[in-house]
Amino acid sequence: MGRMIMHTNRKRSSGFTLVELLVVIAIIGILVGLLLPAVQAAREAARRMQCTNNLKQIGLAMHNYHDTYRAFPLGHLFPGQGLGTGWTWTLSILPFIEQGNLYQQIDVRLPVKDPKNIVWAVTKVPGSRCPSMSGNETKSDLGSVEVPTASYVGNMGCFDLSFELEGVQPAARRNGMMGRDWGVKMADVTDGTSNTFLAGETILWNFSWDPNWLFRINNTGVGAGNSLGAMRSALRRINPAAVASQVVRREAFASYHTGGANFGLVDGSVHFISDSIDHTNTEWAQYNASPRPPLGTYQRLSSRNDGEVVGEF
Repeated sequence: MGRMIMHTNRKRSSGFTLVELLVVIAIIGILVGLLLPAVQAAREAARRMQCTNNLKQIGLAMHNYHDTYRAFPLGHLFPGQGLGTGWTWTLSILPFIEQGNLYQQIDVRLPVKDPKNIVWAVTKVPGSRCPSMSGNETKSDLGSVEVPTASYVGNMGCFDLSFELEGVQPAARRNGMMGRDWGVKMADVTDGTSNTFLAGETILWNFSWDPNWLFRINNTGVGAGNSLGAMRSALRRINPAAVASQVVRREAFASYHTGGANFGLVDGSVHFISDSIDHTNTEWAQYNASPRPPLGTYQRLSSRNDGEVVGEF
């Protein structure tokens, strides 16, 4: 009797082996690792573009204000050595950024903390914050009242105390676009509108000089407070270190964008200025000495009338 040989057909499993699964997971991990920075970069590029648009709208509003009143707005209402109402240039441009209704509710003759004003002073204004801005959306700036934080500040000039009142500091020191109870006209920008900052960015350092929109007063609500909450200077380098002194950080333009910050120029254009731009950190006392030291490109961009050639930036 012949032997019966039985053949067993074994079908190969259609699933992955453990090794194959681990290889697939590793490949996916590598692809995600390559894709994630690109996605983050694309998102930041979009945020930076929106920030640029915010500054364009601010520049356009400032031009429309100038067309209406034949001058740019005052930086900070600070009459009587700090006994002023405390409203800032950002309030003045409200009608020109489609916030006319809000502007009509505010009585600029009265202090910010007046009952007629305080309810409106805490209003969040679209376009007042850079989309990349992190940190608290509000801060305590009216005693116990929380007010919206902001990203954009005016150009007060290129020296320490450039924002000061007329008569307190000489005109050559007050060489920016705005300050305490003063603004300038287009004709005053003798260095050229394409060579002069109008406004720029800053960040939240979590101190009293962090900007908010519409006003700048003391926490007690009495007095106009420090004008550095509404303006910044090119005396300090862009994006100072977190360990820098409060004096440096409260005067400096800064941003959440890597490598520099956005600035609106008087001609209405917006430029991203590298934080490695030529900069000399020349204070007024040094500049006013003889022989006079040269200013860096960054400081020259913050001065409207120093007569120096700016060059490439």
